[in-house]
Amino acid sequence: MNLMKLEKVITIEDGINRYGVRTISLDQDITPEYAKDFGIKRAELLHPGKLVIFDQPLFDDENKATIQCDVGNQGVLYLIMRANHYLSGLFTSPYDVDVKLSTNRTNRLVYEFHNLSRENVINVYCVLAKDDTGITSEIQLNPDDYGLRQFHVLKAQENFSKLIANDRSSNLMLDFKQAISYLKVTPKTLYNYNSMGAIPFIKQDGKIFYKKSDLDDFTAKRKSKL
Repeated sequence: MNLMKLEKVITIEDGINRYGVRTISLDQDITPEYAKDFGIKRAELLHPGKLVIFDQPLFDDENKATIQCDVGNQGVLYLIMRANHYLSGLFTSPYDVDVKLSTNRTNRLVYEFHNLSRENVINVYCVLAKDDTGITSEIQLNPDDYGLRQFHVLKAQENFSKLIANDRSSNLMLDFKQAISYLKVTPKTLYNYNSMGAIPFIKQDGKIFYKKSDLDDFTAKRKSKL
């Protein structure tokens, strides 16, 4: 049986004018199946960490938020939404962050970000929206429908690039795989752009990252030459 170490569970509870953060250090060997099933109720029961309140909104005036958390390798971040709200746009970095969606005992949507990468820090870029279409109720009425929950996750991920397409001030960082998807090019083509110095990039821990604004500038220059 393969074992892995789950270092932390971080829970962020979103409110209208403030938010709370609970960090639970676990440092225990668990099976992959157990990690995927490590829900909020179990985490609170075994390790009821202290909740720290921040008297400021998690989301800005444009309903956008950038969340950076050091969950460690195989750590988990839970984002508990404010009542009657969901994420209409969602983007995670590094690439290997598994996202799931469920509801909790207070009837609010909960997004789970399980870090499957070798990095310790994960980044979540998200857009808040009012749940006028009844996503929360739909998931509550179908708690065992995994496909339904993942449909809403994938929809938020697909919507993200549309929602921030005109955001020139975005500090969003994309890794190599995400840049390929964003530019709609092949890995070979992007490697060629790197070799030519056509797009600025940075290297961190052996990985390549790009600023979204630099990718947008590159795309605009290419279109102007057509």
